[in-house]
Amino acid sequence: MRTRGDHPSHRVLRVPRAEVFVYNTERLVNDLTRTSKFAEEKLEVIDERFDQIIKEFISKVKDIISSIDIQEEYLAETPKTMREQIRWFELVDASYNEIMEDMDMAEAFTYNTERLVNDLTRTSKFAEEKLEVIDERFNQIIKEFSIVKDDRYTRRPSSRDTEDHERAYQ
Repeated sequence: MRTRGDHPSHRVLRVPRAEVFVYNTERLVNDLTRTSKFAEEKLEVIDERFDQIIKEFISKVKDIISSIDIQEEYLAETPKTMREQIRWFELVDASYNEIMEDMDMAEAFTYNTERLVNDLTRTSKFAEEKLEVIDERFNQIIKEFSIVKDDRYTRRPSSRDTEDHERAYQ
């Protein structure tokens, strides 16, 4: 019969303690070396990623500063542009007012010209009517004068006509 210690899986190897310590220490050193290499590789990856993040951050900060500079320039130009637009608007407004004044004057001139034309037309018609009346009277006077002239030559002057004639020329 076998005892517990006889089974091959239950055999305890008797190794001196110093060897076990050396073995465990070497194993621990190897584990620590692997862990430190792994940690060192991870630190390198982290360092590279950190450098990349810093570069991206610096680039973004530069972009933001550049954008701020552009916006600052734009904001500095905005009042100038607004002043120019206000000046332009004032010029347009002044031109508009001048045009409106000119249009008002032209309208008044047109109105006055129309009134003048109407007045001249009425005056012309009135003058034509008066000239027609004068012409008629002149013709009538000439007729009467012709009649008187004819009568004078055809009839003999009376003493009364002679007296009237002499009085008229005195």
